[in-house]
Formats: sequence, C-alpha cells, structure tokens
Amino acid sequence: MKDHMEIELRMRLLLIRTGALSVLLVATAIPARADATVFLGAMTAGSPRPALGVAVGRCPSIFGFEIEYATTLGAATSTHSSAGGVSANLMAQSARPTHGFQLYATGGFGLYGETFGRGVGSGEILAANIGGRAKIGLAGSLNLRLDYRVFVLGDAPDAASGVVVHQRPQRFSVGLSLAF
Repeated sequence: MKDHMEIELRMRLLLIRTGALSVLLVATAIPARADATVFLGAMTAGSPRPALGVAVGRCPSIFGFEIEYATTLGAATSTHSSAGGVSANLMAQSARPTHGFQLYATGGFGLYGETFGRGVGSGEILAANIGGRAKIGLAGSLNLRLDYRVFVLGDAPDAASGVVVHQRPQRFSVGLSLAF
C-alpha cells in the first residue's frame, strides 16, 4: 500500500511539474518572426504586366531580411517584355502593429532580366530595389501584404542589339502572408 501511495504521489508531482512547465512555455513564447508570402501585382517594364511572386523572410526584431522571386505573367511579344528577377532585401519594420497595420521599408539587390518575343533580351542585370509595404492582420497568422517597389537597374552589357532596357521598372502587389 505504501508503494502504491508513493507512486501516486510521484505521478501527481510529475503532472504538476509538466503543467507548470507548459504554462511557463506558453506564457513566454515569442511571436512569429518569419513568414512566407505569395503575391500578385502589376509590373511596369515598358507597359504594365501582371506579376506573380513568392517571398520568404525573417524579422527577429525591427530589422530583418527577405529573399524574393517575381516574374511577369504571359508570353513575351515583340512589343511587351517578360521580366523577372530574384532579390535579397533588408527591411525595417514598425515595432508593433498600429490599428492592425504593420509598416515596413525595404531595399536590396538582385538579378533582373527582360526578354522579348524574339528570344532577345537584356541578359542578367544587377538591380537595386527600394520600397515600402504594409501588412494587415486578417486571422491568426494570416496577413494581407501590400507592397510597392521601384527597381534601379544597372548596365546591361549582354543586352541584344536594339533592346531597350527599362531603367526604373516599378511593381505594386497584393499578397497573402503566413507567419510562422
């Protein structure tokens, strides 16, 4: 009987300790600091074109980084280019959301390229980008992301003869972002 009571007491203590540890972990959990975004927007490389992209970022404080890939949709023609690129960006965000909005400033570098229907294009161009965005809380870890970027393109030494490279394309996009 004594062994049975001792086992029961140990089980209760283990249960109490496990419960206390669980409460402590939940109470001190840090909020999500990373996210993945899928976005759709308009890119102006010559004339406006629909654009689609993905981004993954981490922001452990008010400063963070993001890797992004974006491309225009639809086939390139002789008058409308297909443009796209990949970039690595640094960002600074507001410390806390205000009225459900969290504002960001972002900038970075990457590779950009434009191709026309004849298969000719700009080649790979070093590009800087700068912009701003807002995330709006929707439900739990799901956010609406509004983003504006201007791209500043470098020289295009590999551009095909007669290809006009648009030096300051811009993009406005709307996306869904999932924090984790």
